[in-house]
Amino acid sequence: MFQFLQPIWLLALAGIAIPVVIHLWNQRPGKILKVGSVSLVTENLQRYQNRIQLSEILLLILRCLLISFIALALTGPEWRSSGGSHAKGWVLMDRKGISNTYQHFKSSIDSLLLAGYEFHFFEEGFKKEKLEQALADTSADSLPDASYRSIIATLDQQVDAALPLYVFTNQYLRNFAGERTEVLLNLHWRMYIPDSIVSSSTADTAALHITIFTQHYATDAHYLAAALEAIRQFSKKNITVKQVKNIGEMPDRQDWLFWLEDTMPLNLSHAINIVSYAGGRPREGASAILPADGSLFAAVSVNKLIIEKDGIDDVQDVRWQDGFGHPVLTAQKQSQQTLYKLYTHINPAWSELPWSDNFPVILYTLIYPRDAPAVFGDKTNRTLIDPAQAMPLLQASKDDKAKSVSYTVTQLTGVCWIIAFILFFAERSLSFFYSKSKANG
Repeated sequence: MFQFLQPIWLLALAGIAIPVVIHLWNQRPGKILKVGSVSLVTENLQRYQNRIQLSEILLLILRCLLISFIALALTGPEWRSSGGSHAKGWVLMDRKGISNTYQHFKSSIDSLLLAGYEFHFFEEGFKKEKLEQALADTSADSLPDASYRSIIATLDQQVDAALPLYVFTNQYLRNFAGERTEVLLNLHWRMYIPDSIVSSSTADTAALHITIFTQHYATDAHYLAAALEAIRQFSKKNITVKQVKNIGEMPDRQDWLFWLEDTMPLNLSHAINIVSYAGGRPREGASAILPADGSLFAAVSVNKLIIEKDGIDDVQDVRWQDGFGHPVLTAQKQSQQTLYKLYTHINPAWSELPWSDNFPVILYTLIYPRDAPAVFGDKTNRTLIDPAQAMPLLQASKDDKAKSVSYTVTQLTGVCWIIAFILFFAERSLSFFYSKSKANG
């Protein structure tokens, strides 16, 4: 059956009306012939009119077909046929960085291919290819990052549930955007940590002590601790995090204290840097958390914000702000301490910080402002994802949703362009022939 990757281009078929209109508009009017009596031409008048309307009809058809095939080529047509593959299974790898992936899993991949497995690209269409040719193509390294979760969802629609699938990819978080989907696949996913992550993430001997204090926002503390743990694992820095509920349990000489309460004692001196919630009634409204001090991180949605002032003009040191210029995080230097005030909460009811992949990045830019540009300053986000979180949700049983066939996809875009070129050449040749015939009478 036919499928179109960009069906919106089918609207271009309306362009067929253009050659039809031009054809009717350019019909030559009959020549005026002076005769003594119209009785000599009346009986042939209807036949003459019909001959004019049918002239150059082949040229009109060619022009309509030309526009039709150009529109079809733009839609990205493909033909999906069921069955056709007798392989024991598939080996799938992302086209981008395929050489690195192969080097990490060389023995496993070679064993599967020798056992009768087919190699396919881990992308929409799942093109079958010889591994030697895929490895020789170096132009794929400049391709944009793939969305593995959307590819898995497409794979679930096209492949037999019983067909063994071995997917080999890296562990970059940027490739796992979107929600985890439930699929019915015989899936075996192998991930690796790229060498650039291993070599750059050296151990940090300087210890950083962080305390999280809360009595009323245990959920917020849980999300914050998870983000700090992600930073520790990614950066390989010596970070210790302690959660307390009573002031008497709070350790001294902490580097950072996250005071997740609406009010804070005036003489709190347990840490060098203290981050506390701002007190007050929040305002609801859709906006985003943006850097305001030259930091580098992507925007995160926020829908509840405590607003003390209409703008940031009266605030000296604003680290984060929203899209309307309201402060989200401010800093104030007092003696040997830096006091930070957070005007939202680390809670899904307030903002997307707890669920955002950028939350560890945002915290990293706050805690390690000097190291952040070197780690996140380029366009490549090297944050890793836990393989357990990356895996899709697999159905335990093959119920009535089970698929009994797989699909072989044949791309037809190139065929449509070739036909369009042939039609263009034929249309130009025929148009030249007609114009030459008219000139010769």
